[in-house]
Amino acid sequence: MNLKIRMEAVWFHYVVLIIVATSSCTHADLRIGSWNIQNFGKTKAQKPEILRTIATVIGLYDVVAIQELQNRDRKAIQALFRQVMRQYPEENYKIIISPDVGDGGYREQYAVIYRSDLIHAETVGVYDGKRDFNRPPFFVLLQSSFIEGIEEFGLGVIHTSPTRAVEEVDALADAMDWFREQTSVPDLLMMGDFNSACDYVKENDWENIELFTRDEFTWHIEDSVDTTVGDSDCAYDRIVSVGSGIKKVLKKGSAKALDIARRLSLSLETVTKISDHLPVEITVKSKSSVNFVDRNEL
Repeated sequence: MNLKIRMEAVWFHYVVLIIVATSSCTHADLRIGSWNIQNFGKTKAQKPEILRTIATVIGLYDVVAIQELQNRDRKAIQALFRQVMRQYPEENYKIIISPDVGDGGYREQYAVIYRSDLIHAETVGVYDGKRDFNRPPFFVLLQSSFIEGIEEFGLGVIHTSPTRAVEEVDALADAMDWFREQTSVPDLLMMGDFNSACDYVKENDWENIELFTRDEFTWHIEDSVDTTVGDSDCAYDRIVSVGSGIKKVLKKGSAKALDIARRLSLSLETVTKISDHLPVEITVKSKSSVNFVDRNEL
């Protein structure tokens, strides 16, 4: 074989390798999640296995809203975020942490973790309208040039009080109206632990919940979806949207609870050490020109 033929053979092999490598980068939509990680504070943050598992779940999402952080000095959530950065150094994750929310001596924080290479996020703030919440919802504004159809929408995070779930889920309608008035952005996702099922919200309560009775609000997690870990079967965690723009870009049928035991091949015992809630998620359609490795298919 002469040098020219040998060089052509090497070049052909090189091109094939490029094609194969490029094919591993598939078009992927934006995956948005919400997760109550149950009493996440200093104790859990000091357990490497728990930190790694939570970070692995966070890494499945482009945006994730976290509830039930319990660490006023923020050291626990900062430890978790450092773990996320260690496991996913190329994803350019950033974090927004809410002010403390809650009454009396019991306080929590919310957090929104997002990929800054795909999304820009700005704090809007904690709801301070006319309706009362034990832990008022927290809002951020998300902007992205990668989304098909709209360039910005809001994301609200909530952890309702179980004993006041009917009243607080009803009040979320006013909170979502408040966000739209404050920002003039019509499109919004509200996500979190609504406690809107089983003993906390019963069948005859729904007619008194404005978030449910007003036609412009769409509920994406059905009552039949179990968002809990263990023996209970309750749709506590929900996703609600409003706005014609967000309605068009949400991928039909994508809303679900993520069975992390099955997804990560974990025992029920391990999962229950992390949280009594499963993450819930929904997918936003991205433009066809966006290509990146989809970890969700790995």
